[in-house]
Amino acid sequence: MALLHPIFPLLIRRPDLIVDHLGGYLALVRQETSDAGGALLWRGVALALAVFLSAMFLGLAGGAVMLGVMFDRFSWVLILVPGFVLALVLLALLFARRPLSKKAFAELQAQLAADGELLRAAGDPDGER
Repeated sequence: MALLHPIFPLLIRRPDLIVDHLGGYLALVRQETSDAGGALLWRGVALALAVFLSAMFLGLAGGAVMLGVMFDRFSWVLILVPGFVLALVLLALLFARRPLSKKAFAELQAQLAADGELLRAAGDPDGER
C-alpha cells in the first residue's frame, strides 16, 4: 500500500509538468471568461443598477411616508413614484439573476472532470474501477 499518490514522485522529478498544466488551465480560463465576459458584464451592470435603485426606492418611500404623515392626507403619487422605482429594482434583479448559458465554462468543467478521473485512475493500485 503506497502512502503517496503516484503523481507526487513525478511532480518532484518534473515540476515543469505542473507549471505547463497550470498554464494550460489559465489559458482555458482566460478563453472561457472572454467568451462569457459580455454576459457577466451585463449581469454586473444590472446588479449595480438594482443596488442604486434600491437606495433610491428607500429614499423615495421614506420621503413619501414623511410627507403623508406631515400633511395628514393620502395621495396616490406617494405610492406610485416609489412603486415605479421598486418595479425597476425587480426588473434589474430579474435580469441580473438570469442563468448563464449552459455552454459557458463547459470546456473547463469537462477538462476538470477528465483530470479528476485520470488522477483517480492513477491512484487506484489495482485498476478496481
